[in-house]
Amino acid sequence: MDATVPLLSHKEKMKFRWTAIDRIQLLSEIFFISGATVALVYFASGHAERRYLLLVAIFGILLSLTSTVYRSVRVHLWYGMLVDAWVGFALTFLSEVSVEADISNRLLTIEQSLLFGGFMMRAVCEYIAAVDGQFSANFQHNVPWGSFLGILLSFSLVVDDSLSVLIHLLRAMLYILLALMLTLKVSFALILFLVTVIHDFVCSSKKDDWLLLFQYGLITWIYIRPLMQFLFGRRRQFQCWLSVFHLKALHYNLIYIFYILLTIFYIASHLLAAVKHPQLTLLWPVFMFILIMWLLIHFPYWIFFLSMFRRFGMESVQNCTQPICEQTRTRLHLMNNCLRAYGTVVFWLSGCAMLSSLFLSLCLYSVITLFSFYSFLSVIIFELAIVDLSRLLSNSLGGSCIAHALFIVQNEEDKMETLGNRLLQFFKKRMLHFHRPRSLFRHNMEKTDLLHEINSFFACTTEDGLQYDSYFFYYNGPTDVQGNWQLKDDVFTLDDLLTCWRANILKSNSRLLIMIDAENAECWLKEVEKIEQDAIALQTRVQVADAELGSADVDFTSSWLNYNDSEAVDEYPTKCRHAASCISVLPSFEQSFASSTFKFSNSVKFLETVSFWKKTLPDRMVGLVDAATHLNSGIAFLCCNWPTRWRYFKSRFKVILRPNILDTDHDFVFCNSF
Repeated sequence: MDATVPLLSHKEKMKFRWTAIDRIQLLSEIFFISGATVALVYFASGHAERRYLLLVAIFGILLSLTSTVYRSVRVHLWYGMLVDAWVGFALTFLSEVSVEADISNRLLTIEQSLLFGGFMMRAVCEYIAAVDGQFSANFQHNVPWGSFLGILLSFSLVVDDSLSVLIHLLRAMLYILLALMLTLKVSFALILFLVTVIHDFVCSSKKDDWLLLFQYGLITWIYIRPLMQFLFGRRRQFQCWLSVFHLKALHYNLIYIFYILLTIFYIASHLLAAVKHPQLTLLWPVFMFILIMWLLIHFPYWIFFLSMFRRFGMESVQNCTQPICEQTRTRLHLMNNCLRAYGTVVFWLSGCAMLSSLFLSLCLYSVITLFSFYSFLSVIIFELAIVDLSRLLSNSLGGSCIAHALFIVQNEEDKMETLGNRLLQFFKKRMLHFHRPRSLFRHNMEKTDLLHEINSFFACTTEDGLQYDSYFFYYNGPTDVQGNWQLKDDVFTLDDLLTCWRANILKSNSRLLIMIDAENAECWLKEVEKIEQDAIALQTRVQVADAELGSADVDFTSSWLNYNDSEAVDEYPTKCRHAASCISVLPSFEQSFASSTFKFSNSVKFLETVSFWKKTLPDRMVGLVDAATHLNSGIAFLCCNWPTRWRYFKSRFKVILRPNILDTDHDFVFCNSF
């Protein structure tokens, strides 16, 4: 590789990361903020605090302009909090001045502000990301904390009664408490929700019990959704329960039935609320259309998913004698086509719902029309959860990323022969592409040869010419006191590795996953922590200062493999605790990217879906699937491929607390302790 290749600056890298998701999100923010700004100016003409409202409207315009001109502010947490707070304030104020305010309407107003402030401007972006196989869960992003501030500020401006303001303050605090309960303990929050429902049915004498029931259900669902995504997308126990190796129909059926019952509850509450409010009778045809389409869509695809996993998943994953390229191709066909075919119907269903509800909201602006608007949005949110569940099942075949692996072992070949074979088998089941797997051991390696080997490793691309999503680098050999790798003629430092990485990974958003089983390897951890512009994660061991426990017989790699072995899911906690208490090293990792930084490499072309479905479905259904697939692929290509094949990448807000486990999305994790 030519050493004179110029490196990209931080500004140029940010330019390459401006994806279709960013464009759609930016347009949605400008649209909703502009509409609310016009409404604020209209109502400010007859309001006592019109100057204050005009300042709020100007602030909303400045938010839109700031995100348009300076894209870098969009990755900061404070910007999302400001947008949520502004939208919460605007919608709450408009709802208060447009109808007669009472306790029920104000409760409905809080729900509207939370939903719009936290979800509306991100629903389209999250939907596209989920359909294309990638969804990241982040409480700071999915829970609209900033909307509470805007709601309380708006109530203090509109409501004159101090006692009423205090009631709403207490109610908002109750919602915050409910969110914290859901964050810490799911069962306790569900018990609280059931107690509230029973109280409304038994103890309440009001006529709008069903409307209140729906309100409590919506608030609960707003906070359950990110929590469910966090559990299903980030917790290894859930991944193992639903993996192809131990696929049990009972687990999958129970989860699916839970979503079905929840959706039926929403649809029933929508219809009963429409009976209470005559203005919602116009939405009956749309509700019935969504209900019928949902029943016709979900059950066939439920059967298709199960049949395809049993037909292709078990055979392709467990049969390790197959060439690795065939396994990868089978997994990609299964994953891409399931998500794309499923997303074909969901895309049009959700799109029609959003357009129709938007039209009704513009024609009849009131609390009731806003209620109809987020009724359709709740259907979209449910579809996101279903698509995310299907993505989780597809990830059990090896993950949604494509990885390339290089192993450098300089220790004794006799000692590492068994461990090396186990490493290859472990990553072969995870469907990683190997870089020269036959030359696992290196003897008396010089620095020039190692640099050439690493440069050729980083220069490797997929069959479509794209760079891999992840590059996994394993080293086992001698090191000096600073953690540098000792070679025959020189030492290999972290700066040397980063130089090779930046020289080859120019316009890509790939990640570098490093695992080092050597002495003094913890010296590199602090250096990786300081890296800001590259996505790098390092898994290594930390030496414990204990004279009685020697480190000569420590088998850190074997302990790490035992921890990540999905076949020993029922036993690995006991094994890991025993290993941590008996050996003198503890695992530790450091990362220079947010834990939600994941990408999806679209390595299967659109035209290949036709041949796949012809082998899977009956002949009489192939024509319908082909037409829907071509239509969906054409729209997705025009929207998201600009001008080349689109690859989703977006770093979410960095988490405040450093996670103990980093999910690499390849069916193995990096951890701080066993």
